[in-house]
Amino acid sequence: PTNLIALGASLARGPDFTAVSLPACLCIALAKLVAMPAVALGVAIAYTRFYPNPIQHPFEEPLLLTFFVVAATPTANNVLVMCTLNGQNRAAMSTAIFVQYLLSPVVLTLTISAFIILMVDYL
Repeated sequence: PTNLIALGASLARGPDFTAVSLPACLCIALAKLVAMPAVALGVAIAYTRFYPNPIQHPFEEPLLLTFFVVAATPTANNVLVMCTLNGQNRAAMSTAIFVQYLLSPVVLTLTISAFIILMVDYL
């Protein structure tokens, strides 16, 4: 709860695109919401293909889905708290987190749906 209050206080006047530009925020969001899930997908494929002792069937799909969802979710609010405590640019971090949260309903739905389809058909 304290993390959400800190994020809300940082965004009380809205995102500050003077602290970090919109293209930079979009690149951060692209890296976190698209590139990291792509890496997680690669690791999941490598795991299912090359790991010598795979997890037994009833537990494998939930494990892979959990692994992917953790990689696909936006940056946590505790990063903002760490920036605040270390005297870093809180406005820039809160703006970057805001853009990720703004895009995440659509992007997260698409990436998790794509992962489930790939998991059922190919993994």
